[in-house]
Amino acid sequence: MRDAGGDCLAVTRRHGARINHVHCKDVRPAVLAQVRAEDWSFLDAVVAGVFTAPGDGGVDFAAFARLLADIGYSGWAVVEVEQDPVKAPPFEYAKMGRDHMTRSSPPPASRSRADLDAERSPRTGFIACVPQAQRQMDGLGCGLINGLAA
Repeated sequence: MRDAGGDCLAVTRRHGARINHVHCKDVRPAVLAQVRAEDWSFLDAVVAGVFTAPGDGGVDFAAFARLLADIGYSGWAVVEVEQDPVKAPPFEYAKMGRDHMTRSSPPPASRSRADLDAERSPRTGFIACVPQAQRQMDGLGCGLINGLAA
């Protein structure tokens, strides 16, 4: 939404009560500028690496995570790694995105980050999906990565 000219924070603030799922991926601004300038296809943009894991592009996930906390969002966030798996190994990038989102997410006011890390709650966190051919996480090619645990 951000790179299409939208304001993610304003939309989240306005419609926060309606949000029941968060899907996160990042965008590399330099690649996006080239995609737009040369009018590439979506597939060519993906192969060139326009999308990446959170923390590897230009999206301010810390501000977004703070806003999610402010509106009381307590659901899951899916970290998407939509790239050429030869250039960006899916498991490594999924973990990188999870780690960035974990560092960006403020703990609830009543709990410390250490308390949350120690709890390792399976009810709260991030899901990272990788292509089925990259079955490094589990037999389905998709696995839970707890967003509160290292």
